[in-house]
Amino acid sequence: MPDDITGFDPARDVQLDLVGLRALAHPLRVRLLGRLRLYGPATASRLAHDLGESSGATSYHLRQLELHGFIEEDPERGTKRERWWRSVHRGTRFDMTLNDENRETGGQYLRAVARSYSERMLDFADIVEDVPATYGPDWADACTLSDWLMTLTAERAKALNEELFEVLARYRDRDDAPPPEGARKFVAQVQLFPLAPLPES
Repeated sequence: MPDDITGFDPARDVQLDLVGLRALAHPLRVRLLGRLRLYGPATASRLAHDLGESSGATSYHLRQLELHGFIEEDPERGTKRERWWRSVHRGTRFDMTLNDENRETGGQYLRAVARSYSERMLDFADIVEDVPATYGPDWADACTLSDWLMTLTAERAKALNEELFEVLARYRDRDDAPPPEGARKFVAQVQLFPLAPLPES
């Protein structure tokens, strides 16, 4: 059953254990997996082109992702000359609690994820002037880049996090319903974190 708060579904999503965390804690692997989840199956050469990487590096890290069960070959698209890859899971969940066992690797993974999210925002910012012309006037008002400053206790921050996930889970794609006519793929990114204190002068 899906987790009602986070939308996590063990049949479709993966919870990272320490082995999976170590396998995924590499910036290119995070980007490759994200690309396959966002845009669907692709070949190593296509992924290399899209991400500005060498095909050798892309092929190596795809094999590592396959070895640890994050991706698999797409038999409907593959040929003798080209292997197509697809994501096994819809999403990934990782407990943000870092301890002695996972501190270094967990930090590497979270920094790779943060960089991937930043790239998505920058990609959108790079074409923001063209959104009305490319997608239509209604789509400009459907997008946002916003931040909100709040003073919260840890308990209220956790409650806010849970409420945000509840809302997003209601809008997530459903397997039993086709997308409405005119719908486009959207990505919602949630970042909720305490501000670092200013350094002492």
